[in-house]
Amino acid sequence: MGQSTNTIFTQIAAESLGIGCDQIDIVQPDTAQVPNSGPTVASRTTMVVGGLVESAGRAMRETLLRSELLKPGYDSKGFADACNQYIAQFGALRSFVKYEHPRGLHWDDEKYQGDAYAAYAWAIYVAEVSVDMLTAEIHVDDFVAVQEVGRVINPVLAAGQIEGGVAQGIGLALYENVIWQQGG
Repeated sequence: MGQSTNTIFTQIAAESLGIGCDQIDIVQPDTAQVPNSGPTVASRTTMVVGGLVESAGRAMRETLLRSELLKPGYDSKGFADACNQYIAQFGALRSFVKYEHPRGLHWDDEKYQGDAYAAYAWAIYVAEVSVDMLTAEIHVDDFVAVQEVGRVINPVLAAGQIEGGVAQGIGLALYENVIWQQGG
């Protein structure tokens, strides 16, 4: 999907559980097993599903702490040992969280009306371009992108997503040809 969600979800899960990323395995997502949480666009998956991963991880950690199998100040080995002991004593260690659509937000997919998203990112783009007045050839000489993205989970992936969006925008502006036929 371009968002590197497996990497991001691994980081979020590890942080919420207080363990290393090397102890996290991400299962292949299956939309048949989860309720609809809306479209996969921009960083929405990181925000929405990442928030669910974080909540589930925190709840799992709290379950282990309440069971007293996990001791405060634990390390990765202590966490693994606590999980194994919990499973041996109580069965599967699971945490369930469900996406809740923001109240007061309504989107009509058929009419394409309403508020589709609960939050928006803000950005400023400045392009310096040259135009050859004889050939109408356009060249992008410089481009500056400034974005307010909130908390960055993975700086390399965030920068890559911004750069990819900029490249798509420049490509659309300079190279795409949209032909209208009969008004649409």
